Amino acid sequence: MQNKNSLQQELIKREIIPFIWVYDVFSASIAAKYYDGIFISGFSFAASHYGLPDIGFISWSDIVAFVQRVRRRIG
Repeated sequence: MQNKNSLQQELIKREIIPFIWVYDVFSASIAAKYYDGIFISGFSFAASHYGLPDIGFISWSDIVAFVQRVRRRIG
């Protein structure tokens, strides 16, 4: 799904849209083959990328860059 409007259109078509949690670009590329939506969290990114819990070690720009990498891969 590309944007909010696409999500709204899908919700009209079906009652449930499964989202799967991903933690890196590799898991996102696999999940995108089988699921319509993926979920990225700060905790999963911090644990996968830095090996640390999400207690303030990552910045917003880190998450934005990660999401951009995922979007380029699954685009």
